[in-house]
Formats: sequence, C-alpha cells, structure tokens
Amino acid sequence: MPLLRILGVWFGLAVVVGGTIGAGVLRTPGPIMAHTGSAAMALVVWVVAGLFAMAAAACLAELATAVPKSGGFYVFARRALGDSFGFVAGSADWLANCAAVAYVGVSAAEYLGMLAPRLAPHQPLVASASIVLVAALQLTGMKASSRLQEATSLIKAVAFGALVIALFATEPAAVPAATPDSGLRLIGLVPLALALQLAITAYDGWQSGGYFAGEDVEPGRNLPRAMIGGVAIVVLVYVLLNAAVQHVLPAARIAGSALPIAEAASELFGTRGATAVTLIAIWSPLTLMSATLLCVTRILYAMGSDGLLPAALGRADRLGTPVAGLLCSSVMSLAFVQVGGFESVATVFSVFAFTGYLSALVSLLVLRHRELGLARPFRVWGAPWTVVAVIAGYLAILGGVVAGAPRDAAIAIGALAAGYAVYRLTRSR
Repeated sequence: MPLLRILGVWFGLAVVVGGTIGAGVLRTPGPIMAHTGSAAMALVVWVVAGLFAMAAAACLAELATAVPKSGGFYVFARRALGDSFGFVAGSADWLANCAAVAYVGVSAAEYLGMLAPRLAPHQPLVASASIVLVAALQLTGMKASSRLQEATSLIKAVAFGALVIALFATEPAAVPAATPDSGLRLIGLVPLALALQLAITAYDGWQSGGYFAGEDVEPGRNLPRAMIGGVAIVVLVYVLLNAAVQHVLPAARIAGSALPIAEAASELFGTRGATAVTLIAIWSPLTLMSATLLCVTRILYAMGSDGLLPAALGRADRLGTPVAGLLCSSVMSLAFVQVGGFESVATVFSVFAFTGYLSALVSLLVLRHRELGLARPFRVWGAPWTVVAVIAGYLAILGGVVAGAPRDAAIAIGALAAGYAVYRLTRSR
C-alpha cells in the first residue's frame, strides 16, 4: 500500500521542532562561549546560524513543493542527477539518520543515568530499549504517530519556554549585572568558524519536514510554513535560552561548563532545578528520536518504490507505516549503539549528513536550470545566490570536519564509495 496523505502544517511544525531541539543546545553553549569569549558575540553566532538554517530550510521547501514526494534528499537527487547520485544521496542520508537515532538514544540514556545512577553502567542497553520502544509506538500507524509527535514536540517547546521564563524571572544576587566579557567584540576567523560550526550543527533537523511531502494534504501551502516556521521557533528558543543562561551565569563560567543550562538552573533552584533540566534533557532526545525514525523510514520507502532497493521496502501497511523500512532502520540504529565511540560516529554522521544536504542544494540549482516549466508553489528568496551561499557554508563545515578527523571522514567516504560500487555492480547485472 502507498503512504497515507493525512498530514498538515501542525505535524510539519512538530517534526521540525521535535527533530531539531535536542542534546545540541544543551551541550554546545559552553564551547561556543569559549570560542567567542563574549556573551554578546555568542548570541550573534546563534542568530547567524539560525538564519543559515532558515535559508537551508527555504531551499528544501522549494524542492519539496516542486517535487512533493516522501523520501527526503534522495527524491531530489534522483530527479535532478539520476539514479546513481540518488542512490548515494539516499544511502548517505539513511546512514546519517540511523547514526543520529543511536546518538540521541545514548544521550537520553546518559541523562537518565544521572537521575538513576544504577542505570549508568548500562547505557547501551537503555539506549537500545528506547529505540525499540519508539519503533514499537510507530507501528501503531502514521495517524497515531503524527499525533504523538505533535504532542511530544509541544511538551518540549513548553518545557524550554518555562525554563527560559524561570531563569529570566529570577534576579541572581551572586552574579554581577554586567561582566567585562559581556559586550560585543571582534574575534579571530578560526574561533568564529568553530563556533558557527557548533551552532549550525545544533540546528540540524531543519530538513525534517521535507521527508513527508507525499503525505501532506496540501504540500504547496503547508510545507513552507512548517519548515521555515519550525526553524523560526527553534531560533527563538535557542537565542532566548542562551540569553537566559547568560542572565544567570557569567560568560567565563558558561565557557567552562559541559552543561551550562543545568548549572544555571541549579544556581537558582538548587537540586530541583538541576533535576528539572535533566528531565528536559531526557525528553528532548526521545522526541528527536521519534522524528528521526519517521524520517529515515521514508528514505527506504522511496528507494524501494523506485526499484533501487528491494520492493518490500517500498510498501506501507494499511495504517501508513513502512514496516520493513522501520525494522531495517531500527536494526541499523541498534548496531550504531553497540559500536560506541560516539565522537567517531559523530564525524561519520557529519560526512553522511552533509553529503545529503549538498546533494539537495545542487539538485535545486540543476532543476531550476533544466526544468523551467516545473510548478514551484514556493520559491526560495534571493536564489540562486541564497542557494550558493548555503552550499558554500556546508562545504566549509565539511572541510573543517575532514581536516579535524581525517581518519573517520575517510571511513565515511569509503563507505559511500563502497556502497556506490555495489550498486553499480548489481545494476549492471
């Protein structure tokens, strides 16, 4: 059976917000502050990275409304560049999302271990259990899964909003109103690039709405609102959350903290505040995992439907769930959990993810040049220069990833090359 066309703008907003806000915003404020050395400059970095993510989301919104088919980057790469490039883009995107599911599962298990120390030595088991649980919930059907995603994303947004209000509402007596490092200051190009790389990575998830274009009841109207609006919500949450933390903690302390948001809550509200932030930290990866699993099954569904993978992957049950794709994706995510070494996995993920991003952006330029008559209900602002600027940004980040971890990057590139070789061999036969 085909996928069900039952989704609307609220699901799109929920999957973008739920697929973006996660461990990134909890962990990265410290390193970003350390690179910038200035509270005001750190906020500028968050705003600039958010605008970059919004531009990327606008690019994908044009593609998704012009080619309204579920499947993500693979769909656009195949349309613009052919089966071979489509296979590489789809494979990279699938592996990146499976690695992301594993990473957020381990993050949730790590935070759960803070609340229940007895579970701390069993992080892989707890992470695996969370993946199995989320996958089982998605077997209830797309209608139930979409409602669950909407509800969990709303709870997440409300929780972060309440935290921001609580931090701003309390005047910390122990922290000076102004500190010498609170103003805007110029920094070096390398520290700025590193800070932007971290912030842009924290916005990863902007693309989530594009995976469900074929299931939206009115994609030309709903997808741009959901994707751009969803990123706007995330930018607002990130900037306000960082400003609230700066209201409580001086920049030097934020720069030296692994979890500055938890420290700020603990500073004001004691252990209860730290516990509340830990609960939010557990909830955030789980909602992100749900959104990512929904996305990743659509990649296999599209590739199976087009004959690039076994046909069983291109089928959905009567409830709109691609069961075979969900099972394969869950098994791969569980395998990533067992691999461990998540710094290496994160590098491999980055190479896979940026391959998908770049394939979609190049596809947009190709389709704009080759298919002039293609209906485009939404057009990205300032194209083609907006698209070129986003491509340049991701190429710069990818170059930094490769330079920083050449061995892990080589593994990712080798995996993509091997997958492509296998594809060409099987196609030729």
